[in-house]
Amino acid sequence: SVVLLHRVDVGAAIALFLVVSAYEFGDFLVGSGASNRVEGPVAGILAAVAVTVLMSVDLFAPEAFESSSIWMFGVVAALLCPVGQVAASAILPRAGAPARALRRLDSYLVAAPVWLVMMWAELHL
Repeated sequence: SVVLLHRVDVGAAIALFLVVSAYEFGDFLVGSGASNRVEGPVAGILAAVAVTVLMSVDLFAPEAFESSSIWMFGVVAALLCPVGQVAASAILPRAGAPARALRRLDSYLVAAPVWLVMMWAELHL
C-alpha cells in the first residue's frame, strides 16, 4: 500500500510516513516504561495528531491535501495505527512471538491501505 501510495502522490506517502513514525515514536517512548498497556498507544495517537497539526499549516502541507482533509487523514491514520498492532499480533502463532520485522511495520498494516483508498477517493472526487 505504501508503494502504491507513492505512485499516487509522493507527498501523501511522506505524510503517512510522518504520521505513522510519530505514532511509533510516542508509543515506544511512553509505552516502554508504562505501567499499563493504554499509555503507549495514547501517547502515540497524541504524537500523530501533533504531526497532523504541523502538516495542516500551509507552509508544511503536502500538495495533495487541502487544509481540512489533512485533519481527516491524520486522525484516521492515528486511530488505525493501534489497530494494525493488534492485527499483527493476531496473525502470529501467539501474541508474544518474536517477530521484529513485523513489529516495525505493524502500524502500517491497516493505516496504509485505508490511507491509500482515501487518497484515491480524494483525487477522484
